Amino acid sequence: MTTYDDIRTAILGRLETGFTAIDIDWPGVQFIPEPSDDAWLRVGIVGLEGTEIDIEDGCVEISGELECAFFSRMGKSDKVITGHMDAVRTLFPRGLKLSTTSGIVRFFEAQPAFPVQDSEGWFQEIVKFPFHIFTST
Repeated sequence: MTTYDDIRTAILGRLETGFTAIDIDWPGVQFIPEPSDDAWLRVGIVGLEGTEIDIEDGCVEISGELECAFFSRMGKSDKVITGHMDAVRTLFPRGLKLSTTSGIVRFFEAQPAFPVQDSEGWFQEIVKFPFHIFTST
């Protein structure tokens, strides 16, 4: 059975080795942006809880999303983060397959970014990368 940890390791490992342009706020790790940071990225894997669907003959589908929130300082152009957004989209294209110990994580089309203003002086745009994994029980 594939575990959340298998999925997390496959996805976050790809991000950690393939994207080093700006600081990343990793799940479960304390992060405070540096005053000199113009941009940074917060990542999370969401939607895994309670998403196992029995398909047939012991096959289970698990779905979730890699959520990437790109932050830039208020007053800076959004161009500060759009290049970073493109770089991460390149890492997780539609059809990408990542191996875990007991199944393949398959990515679908990234959902468009939407802007959000933050009360702490940051502007953010969020991009979601939906995925599914099929595994045996």
